[in-house]
Amino acid sequence: MNLIEQLGGYERAKDGLHRLKLEKKDLLTCGDLVVVESEIDAALIEYRRQHNIFEVGDAVIRKWNGRLYYLIVDIDNDGQEFLIHHDKGAKFKDCRIFDNICNFKHATDEEIKAGKRLEVNDG
Repeated sequence: MNLIEQLGGYERAKDGLHRLKLEKKDLLTCGDLVVVESEIDAALIEYRRQHNIFEVGDAVIRKWNGRLYYLIVDIDNDGQEFLIHHDKGAKFKDCRIFDNICNFKHATDEEIKAGKRLEVNDG
C-alpha cells in the first residue's frame, strides 16, 4: 500500500499536508503511521503525475516546445478552464494564458532541474 492510500486517499493526504503547514508542524500522525511533510509532498506530486492531475504550483512541460512552466492559478471562464503559467523565475506580469491542459504534461524532477523537457518523443 502506498503512502497516499495509507493516509486515506489523495484528498485526505492533501488536507493532512495543508494542516501541517498551517500548524507549522513537522510530523503527521495517522494511526501508527508517522510521516514528515516532504514525504507527503513527494507522494502527492507523484500521484498527480501518475493520474494526470494538475494543481497550482505544479511544474509542467509544454509538449510541442518542451518549455517549463509553473501552474499559477485556474480560472473558470464561462465553463472553460484557462490555465495561467509562467517560466521559472518570471515576474507575474510575464504570465501566459493557455486554454488546453492537454498540451502539457507534468515535469519530472530531472526536467525541473534542467528547466526543459528531456524526452525527445513523448507523444
